[in-house]
Amino acid sequence: MDNSYLCWDEHFPDSAEKFYLRVKNFHFIKNNEYDSPFAVGETFFGWHFNPEAGLKLNKNLCMEAGSFLPYDFGTGDRWNFFPTLRLRIKHKSWEGIAGSLINGLSHRLSEPLYEFENHLTARQEYGLQVRYHSNFIFSDLWLDWRKKTFLNSNEREHFRAGYSGDFKMEKGKTSIHLIVQSLAIHFGGQMDTSDAQSFSDFSFVTGIRITAFTYKNLIIISDNRICFGFNQSDEFILNEKPKNSLAHWHNIIFKHPFMELGFGFFRGSNYRFVTGNPWMNSISFTNSRNGLYFDNRNLMMIRASFPFKIYEEVGGMFRADVIYDNNIGRFDYSMGLYLNLDKIIRLIK
Repeated sequence: MDNSYLCWDEHFPDSAEKFYLRVKNFHFIKNNEYDSPFAVGETFFGWHFNPEAGLKLNKNLCMEAGSFLPYDFGTGDRWNFFPTLRLRIKHKSWEGIAGSLINGLSHRLSEPLYEFENHLTARQEYGLQVRYHSNFIFSDLWLDWRKKTFLNSNEREHFRAGYSGDFKMEKGKTSIHLIVQSLAIHFGGQMDTSDAQSFSDFSFVTGIRITAFTYKNLIIISDNRICFGFNQSDEFILNEKPKNSLAHWHNIIFKHPFMELGFGFFRGSNYRFVTGNPWMNSISFTNSRNGLYFDNRNLMMIRASFPFKIYEEVGGMFRADVIYDNNIGRFDYSMGLYLNLDKIIRLIK
């Protein structure tokens, strides 16, 4: 599904004055009506607020600093604070970023690698990033440093590294996108006192997305992806399970300016990746102690989203997902409403 309505910082502030403010606000409510051992039924209701001040040093260099303030309604005084500071360097279609990354759904990762709800609960990322964005190529390479370890600490070092590429070819009204993606998760370190072993998990996705037919404003898309995984982590019962995994995911999508409707089928063979869609894992990471594991995972999915725009910088969407779990033989569903703001306010020329 097209989640671009929910992203921030996608473009370098070319039109901004020398000093500017950037106001970013994301409101969400998502209700998961799940009664399955693979995914938890819960409600996400809250906001992300990220005010920043920017300094345009020249047309290719700027700095932005502020604070990221996520808040989940109903949690009382559990108000989190994360500083944001980034240096953005642009050259033609290239952009380099140090500090707070262009994060979350902006990476355009497939759901076997990155679950949609990560954008609601853990979107903030810090590290280094290189992006290339043109009419025919999207390329995003990043290192996200999640946790630093200290001498005699009981917590391990943790970082993630990823790549997301979309290479487009066009002929008439038909377009073909070659998708190449990967994500690595590492836990380790030499200074900590944790008895847990260091490990790295990898997952790779490749696929083809074809816009095969258009009629007026209706676009029909075929999206087919293959996932390869390698897991070093030994999560409870996984010691005896294969380290290598394979999955394939097929979708037919009907896209209109006012609606997007997708029908998908997922089949995985021992596939597991902790940041991916929980339904697509052979093991339930939400309840892994119960020993539930399916060597072959079979799902059918129906997704519908209704994007909207209120003003130029304010938009959002309503999204609903219906999932049929063929292994358990039941339907589950979720729905959510999202409102997003990304506004630059010019101050001094």
